[in-house]
Amino acid sequence: MLSSNDCPIDDIIITNQPLNDIKYKSRELADDYKIYFTSQAYSLPIVDFRLTEGQVCIFPSQFDSTDQNAYPLLRTWRNDGCKDSIKDIQYDNRWNQTTSRTHKQVIDDNPEFEETVSDLQGFVRSDTPWNLFIHTYVDWKLECQNSEIAKMNRIAEDNNPINTLANVQLIYMIITFLSLLIIGLISPGFVIYKQVLSLIGRQEVDQDIIASNGMRLIAAIFIVLKLSFLVSAMVIIKNFTSIVDYVEKNNCTDETTLAIFLFLRGVLLDAYNQNLFGLITVSIMAAFEIIAIIILVILSCVVKKKNKNKEANMFVKYK
Repeated sequence: MLSSNDCPIDDIIITNQPLNDIKYKSRELADDYKIYFTSQAYSLPIVDFRLTEGQVCIFPSQFDSTDQNAYPLLRTWRNDGCKDSIKDIQYDNRWNQTTSRTHKQVIDDNPEFEETVSDLQGFVRSDTPWNLFIHTYVDWKLECQNSEIAKMNRIAEDNNPINTLANVQLIYMIITFLSLLIIGLISPGFVIYKQVLSLIGRQEVDQDIIASNGMRLIAAIFIVLKLSFLVSAMVIIKNFTSIVDYVEKNNCTDETTLAIFLFLRGVLLDAYNQNLFGLITVSIMAAFEIIAIIILVILSCVVKKKNKNKEANMFVKYK
């Protein structure tokens, strides 16, 4: 359990020592520890905690490890430290450190760990610190919150582009895969079917027309679905980029949060360009499908007209 006998910031203290301050409220933790907090501080409310050896990485999936000689069973891919950065920002400075305890202090403060670690061959009680960080609400200018385009709750809930876009792109990929699978199987099968009928000297005009129309219908359905999801993804991206443009222009938030917004805008604009190429490709497919339908309709009309003329000539001849 982490502990602290002083108060680095005005919001929170975790300690096993009594704190006689009227403005703080407390909640019981394990082993006589308490967490003290106050609603009378001047900072924004606390919304998250993070426990790490070093600093908090700008990418939440990474872990800043200062102990390069960690116990082998404790080493994971997360021990590589903060390897990636956003606009030269490796550490998320929006987190504030409240207290720190070394590995050795944590074990000494918790005797129940003693038996466990004593069975670990080669385990060393190091002086590597564990730091407790807290995160408050992100700074957001009041004029931005009062605007229609950059309300923080709207960005976080209604216009969250990552999850929504990921779902749209996933559905698009599924549709593309099904299109490739179905059309890719039906088309060769239909060609083989026609070749076999030709080799054995059989013709089934009505069945051929039904099969051909069915293939065109399936292809048209997939094209419409692809176009709709591509357009939806591009609209989502454009809506979010317009929000980021507003946030950047009006300096709505702190430098780190703005850098994250700009990073996301860059990633989504790359996705937008890829979707644009996909939209052009699907549009060309749709154009060829429409041209094929028009040609078939014209040929059908010509054949029907010829058949009518032929029937009319035969009627005159036999009359």
